[in-house]
Amino acid sequence: NRFLADRGTQVVGVLQLNGSVTGSLQQPVIRGMFSTTGAEVVDPEANLRLRDINVLAAIDGETVTLRSANAALSTGGAISASGTVSTNAAAGFPADLRISLNQARYADGHLVVATVNGSLSLTGPLLRDPLLAGEIDVERAEITVPESLGGGVTAIDVIHRNPPPAVQETLARARADDGTPTPSARPSVLRLNVGINAPARIFVRGRGLDAELGGRVQLTGPVTSIQPVGGFQLIRGRLGILGQRITFDEGTVTLIGDMDPYIDFIARSEGSDITVFITVRGRVSALDISFSSQPELPEDEVLARLI
Repeated sequence: NRFLADRGTQVVGVLQLNGSVTGSLQQPVIRGMFSTTGAEVVDPEANLRLRDINVLAAIDGETVTLRSANAALSTGGAISASGTVSTNAAAGFPADLRISLNQARYADGHLVVATVNGSLSLTGPLLRDPLLAGEIDVERAEITVPESLGGGVTAIDVIHRNPPPAVQETLARARADDGTPTPSARPSVLRLNVGINAPARIFVRGRGLDAELGGRVQLTGPVTSIQPVGGFQLIRGRLGILGQRITFDEGTVTLIGDMDPYIDFIARSEGSDITVFITVRGRVSALDISFSSQPELPEDEVLARLI
């Protein structure tokens, strides 16, 4: 657990090992088997908890072969894996793994809950930008728009004028030269080439919004800057606002770099001499609702006409 402390991750379980070590001390050869039953992993940063982890693997020199590995997700469903990982640290621990998702339910704890099936592969050096590729079928997904949206916080640049000696010492200790080690190289970043299929049953709800979407999107690029190709289009949708229920004409949901989707919905309300357009646009965590019209009028007058 010391090696996982930076993420707050914890691993609990018993590992059984049976093997032999031969050869020189400089280049030992390890052969054997290891297994664990009923282990558990908790990763708060990813809001992920795996339980009932069962692993059976073989070691032959520099190659670790996963003969079977499976676990249950605390949120529902299961995950299994097989394949090989090299213990060659100089090469970055090259891996060739196959991962299967069976009714796996993921919840980020804030905005997204999804149940998926899929087959994925994880290849390349684990410490040098490995590639996660494959196909995921979304059985159902719920995207929740928060009812109350908080504003962003801006850091205030404070200049201390004539601080007392004790405060000066505290400020000096708080600066970057307090002995904290500085990384000499950037960390490994997972790359994606994953297709997400969801012909229907992607629901977006909250703040008067109720919509169902479907489509396909290919997620490419590093997880720190996901590049989606494709998107999810509106199947049906409506918006409850100002005591009225208005049906959406068009809408899309796309992913931009993280699990906070970008929404772009347009609804239309026809009047006797005016057409009002209601646009719901932005990240799910910070949606903006705007009003326009044809012929063009100031937004306050558009609202008055809509009411």
